[in-house]
Amino acid sequence: MAENKVKSAQRVLQVLEYFDEIQRDASVMDISRALSMPQSSTTELLKTLVDLGYLSYKVEGRRYMPTHRVALLGSWIQSQLLSGGRLIRMMEELGENTHETVILGEYSGLSVRYIYVVQSRMAMRLHVGPGTVRPLARSGIGQLFLSSFPEDLVKTLLKRINSERGEDEPIIEYAKLEPDLRDIRKKGYHLFTNGVNPGAGILAMMLPETEDSLPLAIGIGGLAENIVRNGPTLVNTMRSAIRRHLT
Repeated sequence: MAENKVKSAQRVLQVLEYFDEIQRDASVMDISRALSMPQSSTTELLKTLVDLGYLSYKVEGRRYMPTHRVALLGSWIQSQLLSGGRLIRMMEELGENTHETVILGEYSGLSVRYIYVVQSRMAMRLHVGPGTVRPLARSGIGQLFLSSFPEDLVKTLLKRINSERGEDEPIIEYAKLEPDLRDIRKKGYHLFTNGVNPGAGILAMMLPETEDSLPLAIGIGGLAENIVRNGPTLVNTMRSAIRRHLT
């Protein structure tokens, strides 16, 4: 019973994140196919969300759309960076200027979670969605976060990561990781390739810290060869965008 409740909660969030990605109305069939859910279960879930006021239903066309209640859910926790849509506009601008995928990530325990993604429209691209989780010590944005932490905290986190690692995952030694973290601090960004997605790369930077929010990082991801080749240009483009939109 508890497992079914957890699964239902996951599906609710997947539906809302799907609407955030497509930014238009959708039919039962659209949602069922996109989320690999049975059509009957999808129908019941959508009806429940309509009854609760989170979705509206258009009889003409039989399509669903999030209501303003969804938009207001997290309004009370908006930080200075998110207020007025500044951060989202910056990410969309970066996507248009670089033609690559733009990712907003936050630190979450032993992981990094992607909380907003502007997808690239190129045929050959890095495709990840909001809600994607990456290992803290084995991902570009994760190592960027580690570089901002005190040494004692990094060592504590690595101890936990190593104790919970999978059988096929090597131990991560602080002595070997520390030079990379020092280099990230010196440069102010991290260019990371061939991590969880072989052949992919990401160039990541921390966003300016505010008093009312957890640290956030932004990354531009794509094919590793493109990210490496265009690295200097991407660094300048990101720094310029952050300066104009967020400082």
